[in-house]
Amino acid sequence: MDYRDEKQSRLDDLNEKLYENNQQLLPKKRQGVLRRVEPMVARGWEKTQDTAEKVKKEIHDQKNTPMFKKFFIGSLIFFAIALSVGVFRFFSGGNAVSSDNIMIDVFGNTFANGGEELPLEIAVTNKNGVALEYADLIIDYPKGTGAGGPLASEIEHKRVTIGTIGSGRQVSERTALVLYGEQGSTKDITFTLEYRVPGSNSIFRKKSNFQVSISSAPVKLTVEAPEKISPNQDVQLNLTLTPNITKPVENVMVRVEYPTGFKFASAIPAPSSLSNIWRIESLTPGEDVHIQIMGTVLGEDGEERVFRTYVGSASENDQNLLGVVYNSTLTKLALARPFLESTLTLNGNEAPEIIAAPRSQIRGEIAWANNLDSRILNAEITAKITGGVLDRNAINANEGFYNSVDNTIVWNRDTNPQFASIEPGEKGVVSFNFASLSLVRADQTFYDNPTITVEVSIKGRRPTEGNLLDEVKGSEKKVVKFSTDFSIVAETFRTEGPFLNTGPIPPKAEQKTTYTVAWTISNSSSALSGVEVRASMPTYVHFIGSPSPASENVSIDSTTGEIVWKVGAVPKGAGISGNPKRVYFMLEMIPSLSQVGSAPSILGQTKATGVDSFTNAPLSAQWAPITTQFFNDAIYSPGTEKVVQ
Repeated sequence: MDYRDEKQSRLDDLNEKLYENNQQLLPKKRQGVLRRVEPMVARGWEKTQDTAEKVKKEIHDQKNTPMFKKFFIGSLIFFAIALSVGVFRFFSGGNAVSSDNIMIDVFGNTFANGGEELPLEIAVTNKNGVALEYADLIIDYPKGTGAGGPLASEIEHKRVTIGTIGSGRQVSERTALVLYGEQGSTKDITFTLEYRVPGSNSIFRKKSNFQVSISSAPVKLTVEAPEKISPNQDVQLNLTLTPNITKPVENVMVRVEYPTGFKFASAIPAPSSLSNIWRIESLTPGEDVHIQIMGTVLGEDGEERVFRTYVGSASENDQNLLGVVYNSTLTKLALARPFLESTLTLNGNEAPEIIAAPRSQIRGEIAWANNLDSRILNAEITAKITGGVLDRNAINANEGFYNSVDNTIVWNRDTNPQFASIEPGEKGVVSFNFASLSLVRADQTFYDNPTITVEVSIKGRRPTEGNLLDEVKGSEKKVVKFSTDFSIVAETFRTEGPFLNTGPIPPKAEQKTTYTVAWTISNSSSALSGVEVRASMPTYVHFIGSPSPASENVSIDSTTGEIVWKVGAVPKGAGISGNPKRVYFMLEMIPSLSQVGSAPSILGQTKATGVDSFTNAPLSAQWAPITTQFFNDAIYSPGTEKVVQ
């Protein structure tokens, strides 16, 4: 077929289809709803191409706007529905947990004795619709009191594992806490429940507080000191610690904060650290502990000095700080210079309390002075001496008058003419002497806590306007404490005692001979503690065997080579109204030819030491060296003690 004929044929077919009544032949593009399009009219002359582009963009934006709005509105509706469902589920219970639905109830006494156990029961109730998982109960409570400075507040933490607390269930836990503090103080105990909820790793907490008042302190603390002293005068503070619970109080620490102007001198017992810290291993119920502090208070007339005393236990972080305070007290001293001053010293000591041996002579001196700018007329000094162990026959008034009816010594214008008129600034001294009786009575009983008290008062009159007389006074008091009679005796035996001795008697040169040695301790009016006895041996003597009784602690000091007997406590009356404290041990001697004809020493000086429970003072007693002379033995005869060849 010719190309032109084929082209004509196709045109004819297309023409027929064009006029045929069949709507399927030509595809039709579906159009949207016709909308009014606002033409964009420029306000000024613009390029034709720019105007056409803007019109095209406007038409395109208006076509797409309806679909975006539908999507945005739908999102808002979905969010509102989800929020409503969440709020509904939270307030209606669901799987959510509210801490308001967890109850922590504490049952126990709201009063506790310091240092004693306080039993408590804690009930945890879960009122939520779901269980509480991995629950722990944490208890935080103060060990004592912390107030800065020498005190370090410490908190105790105690964790109790509970586990799961079901919905609507209650779990109870029991515990016992030991609280410390001053009487009347309040302690806050915090109970914290830590828990998780199903499907969450977050930790939630619920807290509850419980208050306990300390009804009594575990240790009673008292401090004795004068209320008023003269400036630059010596002073003594007497501290007494008394356990206030039924079991021992361990590792006790005492700390005294000294005021400005206080110069520490000494203390009995000596401080454990610095000059103001004492450590006590144990306070036993029924046994008081005493501490004496001596020093000088410097200052001016009218000033005040404050001592702060604490008792408790040391901080775990710093042994010189208090972590727990059992008790504390303030002691105030007023500095005031008296108009007519008197200063009493006993044996040269101005301390309020001194310690002396029984039957020893005590010398007292009273220094007086007129501190006024005017005369003092008719001055009088009185010293009253009292005490059950006072030997009234041993009082010497010197220039004064001793009145045995009331045990007073008086110095006035009759005994000392200068007391008729004392000029401003005038000073002087009067003296006296006294002594104690034996601390053991004739019936072998003892004076308990033997003391003698000396009270001094001074008075006089000063002229005032109108020639009237105004009386001025002053007073002072001191105490003498007497230590127990403490003695040690060392003896040599050959046939007496628990051992069978061997070797020749008299002893022969270069041959072994054994002897029994006995140490005997006697004690009178007060118990002793920490008693120890020591003695050295010559090079030719050796300690052999074991002591008798075997329970006694006798050994050789590897450093000094001394024989040491660690006695410990010795009761009051030992060796007087009761059995003495005694130990036996054996010594072996090998004398030399150079010692022939002599009685060699077998033990050097014996020295015993201990602490008096009444005065808290260290005491000592000695016995001379002992030899081969066993004259207290039944077989002894003169000459048997000398070495022969």
